[in-house]
Amino acid sequence: MKEEDGTLIQDLNRIIKRCEEFSTRLYSTRRPQDQPFANNNTQTKSIPRILLSEVESAIKRLKRDKAPGEDNISAGMLQDGGEPVIKELTCLYNRCLTEGKVPNKWKNGIVTILHKKGDKADIKNYRPISLLSIIY
Repeated sequence: MKEEDGTLIQDLNRIIKRCEEFSTRLYSTRRPQDQPFANNNTQTKSIPRILLSEVESAIKRLKRDKAPGEDNISAGMLQDGGEPVIKELTCLYNRCLTEGKVPNKWKNGIVTILHKKGDKADIKNYRPISLLSIIY
């Protein structure tokens, strides 16, 4: 791996640090923090429940050849699970809506980098991807 100035890095700890610097710069933002969805003057409406047919349709549209997230559940597993999986997921999603929170596991992702083109020693030639839970 190379430093920003092009010098070659051979120390593992420095390589890790260089990756951290790259990621921090890539994901930093200069925009103001997002505003909350509702304030005291906003009237909130109840959110409609998620239907079995909506979950079934979403599962059918999933691409089977995608890498699974940390939970190792693939799109094919959900598709092959049929009606029992659809019913359980529908209940789970509706509970998340009612309670206003999601399982902590859904907040985790595996970030890896893929080489795009050019010099493999230059981290700017890599694209980070996140593997998230398919259920999320």
